[in-house]
Amino acid sequence: MKDITSRYLLSLPEGMDTDDEKAKEVKGLTVVTAAVFIVGEIAGSGVLALPSAVEGAGWIGIVMLFLCCFISTYTGDVLGTAWCIIQERYEQYRGHIRYPYPAIGEITYGKPGRPIAVGAALATGTACIILTTNMVVDKKNVPEVVHDAPGFVSFFTAFGTICFAFGGHPAFPTFQTDMKDHKQFGKAVFLAYMIVLAMYIPVSVAGYYVYGRDTQANILQTVSPGPMLVTVQILVTLHLFCGFIIIINPFSQEVEEIFKIPHHFGWKRCLLRTAIVALVLFGAETVPKFGAILALVGGSTISILAFICPPLFYLKLAKMEGDWEKIDVPLHKRVALYEIVLVGLVAGVASTYSAFAGLLSPGAFTVPCYVNLTAASGS
Repeated sequence: MKDITSRYLLSLPEGMDTDDEKAKEVKGLTVVTAAVFIVGEIAGSGVLALPSAVEGAGWIGIVMLFLCCFISTYTGDVLGTAWCIIQERYEQYRGHIRYPYPAIGEITYGKPGRPIAVGAALATGTACIILTTNMVVDKKNVPEVVHDAPGFVSFFTAFGTICFAFGGHPAFPTFQTDMKDHKQFGKAVFLAYMIVLAMYIPVSVAGYYVYGRDTQANILQTVSPGPMLVTVQILVTLHLFCGFIIIINPFSQEVEEIFKIPHHFGWKRCLLRTAIVALVLFGAETVPKFGAILALVGGSTISILAFICPPLFYLKLAKMEGDWEKIDVPLHKRVALYEIVLVGLVAGVASTYSAFAGLLSPGAFTVPCYVNLTAASGS
């Protein structure tokens, strides 16, 4: 256990203890500020693909939005409970932990700044309001709305996109660790997801009923041009500037750990993080298929991290024996958790297959911009 612990514990300032009394003296996030962090991490570019996802799934896509939201809320709370259990059982995890989510996984199955979060959340919220207004205004210029009948591929592609829009669980334990009272994390998750749902529903419903089959994978390519569209584009860009820092930081820290790069500021850290951002940019320019990429990530990675892992972590911790009080999970709760795992597994596989089918379909790929630049320079 000491070897595992050494991989995740941060270096604490000299003289700082990790016991409960010292932890209480450290200022942390409240329920509201933790919720703001969660909203800033979750709500972003995914909202732009939701109208197209709802169109692909049919009106049932609106129901899927609510279901994914509430399931994600529940599994987020379950993940928070699992982290609290670990902190109660293992004293070495009561301080500042560098990688909480991987630590939970390894224990169970073996081997930020406030202006940034507030800016990301406010930018997305304002963008959703303006975008919805723009679509409502467009309604009078759309004489007839036609909807395509959903098929297997379109339905599960929509599921993957919706999962992506509600993903964010890997960062949850980090936010929970920074709270004043870790056990209040469930309230922060619930508040955050209600805010996110309030952003998503108007945009999704308006897009579905105003544009129908004409809805593009990115709703910004569908709405009429004008000042409102420009404002939304600016706000979404602002969110990406703010939210990208929150999202990319845990992954960057994990890569730094692999390459044994010091945690303090230095040229190695700058070089590595620059390379990571360059790879992200290269991937975006190489595969610019917006909707299919979101569906692929949502159906594979997000469904595993949000729907499958949290229930399994919690159930495994409940079964583990040691010098601690035994956790008795009621039958109805076990059944609910296993049902979530099963739904996440089946739907995740189906949506991943659908996303691949969409990516491999004729005409799915467009020539990357750097290929055009190379051809132009060669001619």
